[in-house]
Amino acid sequence: MLHILQERYKETGKRLFEGSNALYALFGILKPLVQASSQPRVYLIIDAPDECDFDLDRLLHMIFHSGMRSIGEVKWLLASPQ
Repeated sequence: MLHILQERYKETGKRLFEGSNALYALFGILKPLVQASSQPRVYLIIDAPDECDFDLDRLLHMIFHSGMRSIGEVKWLLASPQ
């Protein structure tokens, strides 16, 4: 499954996770990773979402509306001390 990330990185380079498109790039990689998984349930953990400098609302929107629920059973865990 590492090839999924490598292909995206080859296309974009280190800019892949920079700037305002970083969340879209992340979800664009997570979705095919979840699809390629042979596991019946996938857990995705986001640590310290409260430390987002910007776009926390967009991150939460993407988690709840990512469309990954239709792929299989995806469980999200957001860990925050607050």
